[in-house]
Amino acid sequence: YKFGKKIWDKINDKMNPEFEDETPVNPFDLWEGANFKLKIRKVDGFSNYDKSEFEAVSPLNGDDSKMEEIWKTEHSLSEFTDPKNFKTYSDSWLKAVNDKDTSIISDILSNDFVWVNDRFNFKLDKQETINWCKDTSYTALDFSCFYENDEVLVGTHNVIEPNAPDSSVIFIAKIKDKKIVSHQYLREFQR
Repeated sequence: YKFGKKIWDKINDKMNPEFEDETPVNPFDLWEGANFKLKIRKVDGFSNYDKSEFEAVSPLNGDDSKMEEIWKTEHSLSEFTDPKNFKTYSDSWLKAVNDKDTSIISDILSNDFVWVNDRFNFKLDKQETINWCKDTSYTALDFSCFYENDEVLVGTHNVIEPNAPDSSVIFIAKIKDKKIVSHQYLREFQR
C-alpha cells in the first residue's frame, strides 16, 4: 500500500488524468491495466523515480486460463482497508482527553508539534499537549470534520468543562508527512 510521493503521483495521474484527451486507466486491472516500469536514478545521492512510467494498456497475460488462475489467487483486502482499523485524529483526541490514553495521539503528533490559540496567547509543544490531555478535566465530544486532505484537517467539536458553560471549538490541524504538526483552535462559549 505504501508508495513514495513520486510513485503515488504517477499512479494517481494514470487513474485521474489532468487533460481531457487522456483516458483514465486503472493500472491494477488484470485485463485493462498497465505494467509499471520502475526506473530508479540517483540524484544528489537520493533515489529518484521521475523517469518511471506505465506501459500501454494490456492484459497481464494473453492466456485466459492463466488469467483465471491469477484471478483466483487474489485475496480480499477488505479487512485491511476497513475504516474501523484506522484511528482518526479526532478519535485520538477523544481517547486522550476523555480516557486519558495518550498512546495514539503521541504517535500522531510530530515531534515539533505545536498547539496554539492566539486569542488566549496559548501555546503548547507535543509533550505539554500530552500532559494537558492527561491532566484536564474537560470532556470533548461531537467531533465533525469539515475538510481534510494530506496537508490540513478542519473541524469542530464541543467541550464540557466543569463549572463553565458548554463551548464549541473550531480547529485547523496542519499535516506534514502524515503527522500533525500544528493544531490551532478558536473556542466559543456563546452558542
